[in-house]
Amino acid sequence: PGRIRRLQLPIDATLAERVRRRRTETGIGTDILYVGRIADHKNVDGLLGAFAASGLDGERQLRVFGPRRDQRPGLLSLGRQLGIRHLDIATDTTDDDLVDAYAAAALVVQPSFTEGWGLSTFEAIACGMPVVSSNGGALPEQVAYARSPFEQVDVRAAGALAKALVDAPFASSV
Repeated sequence: PGRIRRLQLPIDATLAERVRRRRTETGIGTDILYVGRIADHKNVDGLLGAFAASGLDGERQLRVFGPRRDQRPGLLSLGRQLGIRHLDIATDTTDDDLVDAYAAAALVVQPSFTEGWGLSTFEAIACGMPVVSSNGGALPEQVAYARSPFEQVDVRAAGALAKALVDAPFASSV
């Protein structure tokens, strides 16, 4: 018992503080940010489709942060097929790049069909950022920790994620 600590919010508080400080220094960006790896259950293809359908392309940039370098061409190809003009795929990233990505985001999105942890949404919560997430897996449990808007949606329902992106309360102040 002396070596066990209970964590209230499983995030890196130093990272959150760095993001908050950067957002104060540079202002809040306009990006819609996905942070994580690319796997079928993560539904990143669905996110690209929802972004294309939302009509936000141009007003916002979709930033996909963290895929492997070999996954980048496929994501860019899908983005072109969908007509997305403002898509950034960040690979080979550092912790400083992650801080910059969160600082430049007005919204974090987690479109997974199922998620056992959802670290990026916890990090966004710690930074006080709005989140749009699926209601899959453990993600519904995170709402209790959110102090900023945290919208959950059934990403399997046609058009639901695109509508959630359009209706999202984007961050507009620190």
